[in-house]
Amino acid sequence: MNLLQLKYFQKVAETEHMTKAASELNIAQPSLSKVISLLEAELGTPLFDRIGRQIRLNQYGKAFLYQIEKAFVNLEDAKTQIRDMQGMGEQIIKMSFNNMYPFAKLIKEFMNLHPKAKFHQTIGSFSEAQKQLLTGKIDLCISSPPLIGDDIECIPLIVEEVFLVVPKEHRFAHRDSINLIEAAGESFVSFKEGFGIRNITDNYCRQAGFIPNIVFESQAAINIIDLINANLGIAFLPIKMIEKSTCDNLVILHINDFKAERTTAISYLKSRYLPLAVMQFRDFLIQKYVGKI
Repeated sequence: MNLLQLKYFQKVAETEHMTKAASELNIAQPSLSKVISLLEAELGTPLFDRIGRQIRLNQYGKAFLYQIEKAFVNLEDAKTQIRDMQGMGEQIIKMSFNNMYPFAKLIKEFMNLHPKAKFHQTIGSFSEAQKQLLTGKIDLCISSPPLIGDDIECIPLIVEEVFLVVPKEHRFAHRDSINLIEAAGESFVSFKEGFGIRNITDNYCRQAGFIPNIVFESQAAINIIDLINANLGIAFLPIKMIEKSTCDNLVILHINDFKAERTTAISYLKSRYLPLAVMQFRDFLIQKYVGKI
């Protein structure tokens, strides 16, 4: 087998559609089918289940895909390391993080120190970020809760209290704390399912004994704050997110039931070569928040 065969297999596995994969690879569909058949013959097993004209990656195909994706990441890391050693490496930092607000000023400070650095940010769910890190699509992940895994190095940066936030017109607005069960009948605005903060706060409600009535979901904190301000519902928000808001119509309530807080951490793969610019930014953040570099 050769790298071209493996690239072709990767595309077919991604699309699970031979014609679509052939079009994206700009080759004839019969030629692509032959490549996959030869690969399967060499491995001694089918990599796809064929049902009529449809194909589905089977257990052997999934195992093979996992290993070749790691191999492709290692090859890219090797090229990156050589470029860094030659002083020709691109200063691109590929990161996943949804909560920009604590880091914007630090990114600016870092770029003043490293003016050639460029950031590529991705936004998505907790599981998407973890997959991107494991498959080499990103170099670093800043997430809450922290990513956990055998090959993941995870360093906590920030621990912040999470409050229940209501508008000034709300019946709880005269208070400074709450037993969470009291909010069981309220309308909530929240982050979308799969986002780390949503997982954390849904668990708060389960601990208190109820499922929140979520009337609006969003990916952006600013939208949630605007919805609270419009008296559409109440929400859980971390303190730094609240402090960043310019809205003066918010009342924050301490949660009495348990320690409501979230930890934001930076994560990377232990086994991967990190480009020089990525290591510099990682160490810069750790120094700023943890002071242990």
